[in-house]
Formats: sequence, structure tokens, C-alpha cells
Amino acid sequence: MTETPEQKPDTPTDMEHQPARKPLEQAGCVWQKIKDAFTKHPAEAGETYIQHLMFTVGMALRLLVTSFVLIIHGIFPFMCCHTASQKMKRCQAVMADRAKMTGCPDEETPKSA
Repeated sequence: MTETPEQKPDTPTDMEHQPARKPLEQAGCVWQKIKDAFTKHPAEAGETYIQHLMFTVGMALRLLVTSFVLIIHGIFPFMCCHTASQKMKRCQAVMADRAKMTGCPDEETPKSA
């Protein structure tokens, strides 16, 4: 069957009016979304991605050391009696100070017992 100029194939009319996106434009859009995913939260905290990464790795290492101290204390209850709790309070204080600095309203510095 031959089409006449008046007849159009069955296609959605929306597709006729949308220009095709070029592959490089699509890749740029995807790249921007990926970049935003990695930089939005650090920027909200007033940091670059690398600064935020270094802080979080530092906190993770502090918590890892604290975990090790807790294990030692569990095995040898006479050792490190207050070390882990002091380290945990220090970690919380660092996080609370940081939250104040970045404007996070839900954090407050723990009171020393």
C-alpha cells in the first residue's frame, strides 16, 4: 500500500515535535547527575568532595579504634575501663560541633557526665 501525502504512518504526535537528543548531550546530562550526586551534600556542608571524604574516613577510623578498645575491654574487663566511652563522647562532640558549623538543627553537643 502506497502512502499519499495526506496519509501519515501511525506515530504519536508527541514524537514528531521533539528533536532527537544527541548522544553527547545525553552523556553530559548523565555526567552532571553523577557529579551532583557526589558533590551536593558536601557542598551543603561547606566542603569539597575530597574534604568531606577525608573527614568521614577520619571519623570511621576513630570509630574503628573505639570498637577495638571495646573488644579489648570485653576480653579484659580490667583494661580500658573508661577509654571507649571517652572516645565515643569525643566522636559525638566532633559531630555535634560540625553540625552546628553546617547548620544542621538536630544535633547538640553531649553533656559531660
